Amino acid sequence: MKKATLALLALGAFFCLEWLARSFNIYKHFSLIDIPLHFLGGIAIATILMLIYNKKTKFILWFTLIFGILFEVVEMSYDYLFPAMNPTWLMDVFFWDGVTDILVKLFGAGLACAILIRYKRKLK
Repeated sequence: MKKATLALLALGAFFCLEWLARSFNIYKHFSLIDIPLHFLGGIAIATILMLIYNKKTKFILWFTLIFGILFEVVEMSYDYLFPAMNPTWLMDVFFWDGVTDILVKLFGAGLACAILIRYKRKLK
């Protein structure tokens, strides 16, 4: 499988699941869906950075951490600035939710890096 195809599959899976979760109000009935979605987000970030841009693991983990923090800040800001536009079940009500999301995203990125490094070694 080509590198770009694998990276696009990871990104596509993340966006499709996120869209399905929001479109069908899955967050309302199963709020823990947030965890696998952030995990897949970390995998997508790592896959794209490693396969398409050929970045190293340390860079990928730092990028994922910074991206995760910025994403959570934007998400919380949106919740507080536009409460009428965001259903209550999608709002981050506790600081630790954001921290958990970031850690899960980092775990996904780290696991993807480990798998992709092993995959690259087999190709040589």
